[in-house]
Amino acid sequence: MERRTGLDIMRMAAILIVVLGHTSILLEGTSLKDFPYFKPIDGVDLFFVLSGFLIGGIMLRDFNKHSNILDLLTFWKRRWFRTLPLYFLILGLNYLVLKNGWIKGDIQQANWTFLFFLQNLSQPFFDFFWESWSLSVEEWFYLSSPIIFFILLKLISKKTAFFVTICLMISSTFLFRLLNTTAQIDPFFFDITFKKVVLMRLDSIAFGLLFAWLHVYHSAVLMKFKYHFLFICILMLSYQRTIDLDVTSKFAQVVYLTLSPMALSLSIPFFYSIQLNKNMFMKVVTLISKISYSMYLINLALVIEIIHINFNATNGIIQYLSAWFFIISASYLLYTFFEKPLMNLRDKPLKSFFRKIDA
Repeated sequence: MERRTGLDIMRMAAILIVVLGHTSILLEGTSLKDFPYFKPIDGVDLFFVLSGFLIGGIMLRDFNKHSNILDLLTFWKRRWFRTLPLYFLILGLNYLVLKNGWIKGDIQQANWTFLFFLQNLSQPFFDFFWESWSLSVEEWFYLSSPIIFFILLKLISKKTAFFVTICLMISSTFLFRLLNTTAQIDPFFFDITFKKVVLMRLDSIAFGLLFAWLHVYHSAVLMKFKYHFLFICILMLSYQRTIDLDVTSKFAQVVYLTLSPMALSLSIPFFYSIQLNKNMFMKVVTLISKISYSMYLINLALVIEIIHINFNATNGIIQYLSAWFFIISASYLLYTFFEKPLMNLRDKPLKSFFRKIDA
C-alpha cells in the first residue's frame, strides 16, 4: 500500500506532541520550564483517529459478505504482528527497571492483566507502564469492531454493516460513560478513569472509522469540502480550549472527551490529500512516522523517568536533549532490528499454517 505523506505528517505530529508533553518534566527548574509555550492538541487522540481511519480502510477492503473466519484471523494476525511483540518486550523491560529500582512505581500493579490488555478495561490502573492505557483501547477496538462488522455482513449490505458498526461503537461508549457518571471525582481520577479506561474511549477510534467509510463511499464529497472540514476542526479545538471544565459535570464525563477525536477526524481529508515529493523533510517525516510506535512505548518510563530519577543532579536542559537523543536512536534500532523483521512475517498466509497442523 502506498504511503500517504499527509498521514505520515499526522502520525509524526502525534508522537512529537506526546513526547513533548512527557519530556517537559525534565525542564522544570530551568529557564525553559514553560517550553513549548503553548498547549498542543491531544497527541493520543490524533493517534486514535488515524488508526481508526487506516484500519477501517483495511476492513472495508478485506471483508465482504463471503468472508470467513480465516479472513478474520488473518486480519488479527496482521494487526498483532505489528503491535504485540514490541508491546510485550517493552512490558518486560518496564517490569525489570521497576523491580531494580531504576524508576519509581508500584510493583504490585505489574500483574497478568497487562498480558491481555485488561489493566484498564473497565477500571483505572496505577503506577506501572502508564502509557499502555491507549494500547488497550486500540487492541480492544480492533478485536471488537471486526467481529461486529463480520456478523452484520451476513445480514445486511457491506456499506450499511460498516456504518452500523460505527454507530454501535460510538453509542455504546456514550452509554457506558453516561451510566458511570459521578459527582465524587477530582481531576486526577477523571483523567485515569474517564480518559484512560477502555470502555470509556472506544468511540475515539470509531470517528476515524467513520471517515474511512466516508472515504470509500463518499470520497468526492470529502475532497470537495476538505478545507471546510479543516476549518470546523480548528473551530472545535479552539472551543475546547476555552472551556472551564468542571470534571464533576455530565458534560465533562459524557461529552467533553469526544470533542477532540471528533474534531481531529475532520482533518483527515485535508491531510490525506497531501502527497509530497521525497525531499529531506519528507524523509524525516517518514522516519519519525515509522518509529513512532517504538517512541510511544519507550519514551516515558524507559527513558524520561530513568533520566529524571537517576540523573537529577545533571542540568535539566542536558537531561532534556539526552532524552530526545535516546528516544529517537533507541526507537530507530527497535524498528530496524525488531519491529520490521517481525512485521515481515505477517504476510505469510494462515492457510499453510493450518495445513501443517492438519498433517
